[in-house]
Amino acid sequence: MSIGELLMHQSTVRLHHLRRTPQPPGRLLKHLLHWGAWLNYLLSVIVLTAGITAGWRFAEIGFDLMMNNVSGQEVQQQIIKKIPAWILVYKGVTRR
Repeated sequence: MSIGELLMHQSTVRLHHLRRTPQPPGRLLKHLLHWGAWLNYLLSVIVLTAGITAGWRFAEIGFDLMMNNVSGQEVQQQIIKKIPAWILVYKGVTRR
């Protein structure tokens, strides 16, 4: 590459740099905030799902303990009357 070609190339590069539209400041920050928001959303969904699953499991354990430790059949029937029907259907318990 001759000196003239090198100067023309450098001149073209500098003109291209001067002519391009200036980028607004904080573009990187906007991208980071955008991806941070998506990451936060994803983590929230995962944590919420894990919490609901754990809560449901604890409710199942509590229900089983309660039904196994009541004193008699009539007490069991009183308890069953106070429990919502969808839980009983899920557990397979019938009202008598």
